[in-house]
Amino acid sequence: SVLCRLMNYCRPNSIPKFNKPDRSRPMQVYKILDNVNRFLDVCKENKFVSPADLFLPQDLIEMQNFSQVLSCLLTVKKHIEEESRSDAFVKNLREAHPSPLSSPVSLRPASSPLKLSAETAVESHPTPAVEPTSAPEPVLCVD
Repeated sequence: SVLCRLMNYCRPNSIPKFNKPDRSRPMQVYKILDNVNRFLDVCKENKFVSPADLFLPQDLIEMQNFSQVLSCLLTVKKHIEEESRSDAFVKNLREAHPSPLSSPVSLRPASSPLKLSAETAVESHPTPAVEPTSAPEPVLCVD
C-alpha cells in the first residue's frame, strides 16, 4: 500500500482503490500483489518508465531481481522530480494536499451564529496593555 499511497500523493487519485493493511493481521500476498500491479499499471499508463524498466510484482514480494525493482523506482522518482518542476504539478499537488494553515479556521462554537474575522476580533476585543517584559500571546482569527 506504500507504493499506492506514494503514487496518489504525486498523482492524486491515480489509484483510487487499493488494499489497505489491517493492523490485526498481515496483509495477504494476493492483496500485496494487487497493489503492486496497480502501481505498475499507473507507471505504464503515465509512461513513467519504459516497459523494459518495469519489474515483476513477484520480484518485489520475493526480494528477487532487486536491481530491477530499484531501477524502476528510481526512474519513477526521476520522472516525478522532472514533472514537479512544472507549475501545473505544484498547483495540482497543493490542491490535492492543502496545508492545514491555508484552510479557513473558525473560532466559533458550531451552535453560535457569530463568525469572527480579523476585523471583528480587533474591533470587539481591544488588546489590553501588555507589560514590556512579557511576549504577546498569538491570536488566530481567520475567516
